[in-house]
Amino acid sequence: MNKFELMKQAVEALLQQHRIDAAVHIETDEGILSVNPHQVFSSASLIKVPILLTAFNEVEKGRLHLEEEVKGGILVDGAGVLSALSSNSSFTWQDILTLMMIVSDNSATNWIIERLGMETINRLIESLGLEQTCLNRKMMDFQAIEKGINNVTSAYDMVQLLKVLKNKQRWAKESFIIMDQIMTKQQFTLLTAELEEESYSKVSYGSKSGSLLGIQHDCAYFYHENKYVHAAILTANLPNQLIGKQLIGEIGMAIKRYII
Repeated sequence: MNKFELMKQAVEALLQQHRIDAAVHIETDEGILSVNPHQVFSSASLIKVPILLTAFNEVEKGRLHLEEEVKGGILVDGAGVLSALSSNSSFTWQDILTLMMIVSDNSATNWIIERLGMETINRLIESLGLEQTCLNRKMMDFQAIEKGINNVTSAYDMVQLLKVLKNKQRWAKESFIIMDQIMTKQQFTLLTAELEEESYSKVSYGSKSGSLLGIQHDCAYFYHENKYVHAAILTANLPNQLIGKQLIGEIGMAIKRYII
């Protein structure tokens, strides 16, 4: 049995063991593993990945300048640090995008949504042929949430977004490098946590996680020598967050065994 089949067997056994509402989509150079890949989930902070891609798409069209100073905006609660900083702090759009991704800053996310426009972000998503992903509201918009309006995605769509991000042919060299650097600095990791703890310097990886009450997600890419993995694991209806974190972390360990 080759290493891909061993990883597939391990992931399927973990899903059987945990028996939670979960979707998995993993693409490698040797094959694809999919369980409920098109199931629609509340995206939580995974929606920040297509926002990041849209921002750099606008940079390359000359409609957004990373070095431009940001005047600020409305601060919201939840993840992030902007709401705890002084009101006279100064940032660039590159800073805002970095905060949106590495500490999942909700205020930073809303500022860039306002700057880009929700329609622009959804147009990019649609142009990629992603049918289960949509930005329908800003972060911490409780009025929208009460009306049942939510941001959504699927495990399959998240893997396609990672593949776009890692497509060197699509991006200018500087854009590609900055996005990759942002993704590698993620502070809330599950799939890549095992690699970080053991400092596997020869494996390059990046990720973006997301969580809400009863929801735990992560998506990540891994590159080592001639092997690659793009993975997304989404969970919902969790009795507690730890169960989702445990499943995703264990799948990350199975991916590590495969790619090293």
